[in-house]
Amino acid sequence: MPAIEIKTGEAMNKRPTNHPGKPSVLSVVRLVLSLCALATTSVAAILWNPIDADFINRTDNAGWDETMLLRHQIHG
Repeated sequence: MPAIEIKTGEAMNKRPTNHPGKPSVLSVVRLVLSLCALATTSVAAILWNPIDADFINRTDNAGWDETMLLRHQIHG
C-alpha cells in the first residue's frame, strides 16, 4: 500500500499578516467594547448608591420592618 502524501498548495500557506506596529481591526474592536462595558458598569455602580439610599428611605417612611432589607442596606 503506497504512503499517502499530503501536499499543501500555495493558497494554504498564505495567511494574512499584520503590518508591524499596527494592531488588527479585531483587537481594536475588542478594546472598544471592553472600554464601553467598563464605562457602563462604572456608571451603573455610581448611580446605584442613590437608588439604594432612596429605597432605604422609602422603607423607613412606610414603616416596614428592617428585617426585609438586605444586609448592606441596613443602616445603623
